[in-house]
Amino acid sequence: MRSITMLATPFFLVDDVAESIAYWRDSLGFYLRRSLGEPLEFAILQRNTVRVMLRRAPRWSQTIARSNSQRAEDAIDLYISVSDVSLLTAELTTSGADVIQVPSLAEGRPELLVRDPNGYVLCFGEEQHWPY
Repeated sequence: MRSITMLATPFFLVDDVAESIAYWRDSLGFYLRRSLGEPLEFAILQRNTVRVMLRRAPRWSQTIARSNSQRAEDAIDLYISVSDVSLLTAELTTSGADVIQVPSLAEGRPELLVRDPNGYVLCFGEEQHWPY
């Protein structure tokens, strides 16, 4: 029997795709896989097996396109499992990422919270016995 492999790729609406690409690349360590439009309308970024799609929000939707944290104070927009959150914290702090919470034990695992320029909150959580 054949097995099926899956990969989730979140889709974020952003105000400025070029600014978002620069942040995800320079501060979070992602690389640009693909971009479309002039000015930029769409991009796919990747780091290891994590991919993110960014699309410029239409002007009329900019009040609708917003972070979950604007609706619920402790909400996040993306959870990314990592092998070493301490090492990632040192890297992201050095690269200028907007670290909003250093690793703490949440549900038994250390988690790092980072905000992107669009207000999206990313949670990097350390997984025991990486990879599964």
